[in-house]
Amino acid sequence: MSGSPARAIRRLAPAELTTAAAGLLATGHRLALVTTGAGARADAGADAGAGADAGADAGAGADAGAGADAGLVPSRAVYLFLAPTPAESVELQVALEPGARLPDLGPLCPAAGRLTHALRDPDAPVGARSLLPRQPQGPATAGGPGGLAVPRTRPLRNRELAEALTLVDRLSGDSPVGHALAFCRAVEDALGLYVPDDARRMRAVLLELERLHHHLADLATLCWLTDLRSAHDRVRQLAALLQRTNRAMTGRRTLAGSVLLAGAAVRRVVDAEALVAVGREIGEIVEATLRRPAVADRITGTATLTTAQARDLGTLGVVARASGVDIDARRDHPTDVLSEFGLQFGDILAVPVQTAGDVEARFRQRRTEIAASIAALDTLVRTINPGLVTNWPTADYRRPDVEGVSGIGISEGWRGTIVHRVEIDTDLRLGDVRAVDPYVLNASALELILRDTPAAEHALTRTSFGSPTQPP
Repeated sequence: MSGSPARAIRRLAPAELTTAAAGLLATGHRLALVTTGAGARADAGADAGAGADAGADAGAGADAGAGADAGLVPSRAVYLFLAPTPAESVELQVALEPGARLPDLGPLCPAAGRLTHALRDPDAPVGARSLLPRQPQGPATAGGPGGLAVPRTRPLRNRELAEALTLVDRLSGDSPVGHALAFCRAVEDALGLYVPDDARRMRAVLLELERLHHHLADLATLCWLTDLRSAHDRVRQLAALLQRTNRAMTGRRTLAGSVLLAGAAVRRVVDAEALVAVGREIGEIVEATLRRPAVADRITGTATLTTAQARDLGTLGVVARASGVDIDARRDHPTDVLSEFGLQFGDILAVPVQTAGDVEARFRQRRTEIAASIAALDTLVRTINPGLVTNWPTADYRRPDVEGVSGIGISEGWRGTIVHRVEIDTDLRLGDVRAVDPYVLNASALELILRDTPAAEHALTRTSFGSPTQPP
């Protein structure tokens, strides 16, 4: 079992897509991923995994599977919708024929433009591009405003599962745990794999440690950009301390390689009391920083994203929660992390939201999320022991038939919800793989608010969105 919400599959003709999508959006679902499929089948009654991942491909195997896609016209387009209450996912599979063209969902859902852009990128099967609705070509570069962080998943295609996992860490250099977890959950969902309780708790600890480090790094950069050098230096020291802890725990300061198929591995357990001390000091630094008039003048009311804008553009993570949109996959798509104790992860996770939506709100939101992660870790680390726990390889899994199987995976990365979808063939090799990083959707909001933000505050604004802006 993957411990994920049930996935419903609906098969449609192109003419039915707009009406079906409108109905889902009206009932609180959000469009989370768009991809194509070339024949794999997903069982409507199967548990749906959790996750997503993104980032640019860092290298090896970039041409793997390329020959299999050349000139391919996919048999269907896949639109994945997620809803938090009740936790569920709905997949609209639209049958395609040569010469057909998909309806444009942009008028219903602004996020659709970003997500259907995935079918234009070099990873998409060649024939997919001719199926898109006619619309202006969007930005295609990775990174900051004006750019789109398009995941490069082609290196994973046609790979064996364990081999593919070693490449997933490279898809997003700053989110290896979040993306590996989303990928593994997608595979586990597709194959119906059981994940041991100890492994699920280890994964939760690793994900919170990754979140904690990046929130500290962003706070340090915000301090630097507001000329608070001493605060910056101290927060950087705390971030470096956490990296050393990560290395001792997993062998790598980035925690990469610790999430396994149906499992996880840690060398030692982090000291809960030390984390609590870090959280206490960060709280004091943030409050002292916000009391400085010079800082307040720069961050209060700067680069404001309203609640309506954040919701309409499909923003995720800190950006969404700082604008009053209460969305968090850890709570909305629970994975039975503490089920043997009669608890869900949401029972030990309290993440307040802000409403102002400006740089200050995102600054404050990071501080509250650091506190929430440390409180959750204080409980979680007491439930795990060092070691390697896995249920793969195993003979107990759902065998793909001639059409294969598919699965989805969801994780709450440090920037927001990551979603992966995989298709697996009868040889247990990957077919279509699609990953969506939260920055793909948050970039639309960043581009919007930068239009009315003074150029002098662009770096501050990008950092508040989690976009790389490192101090010297």
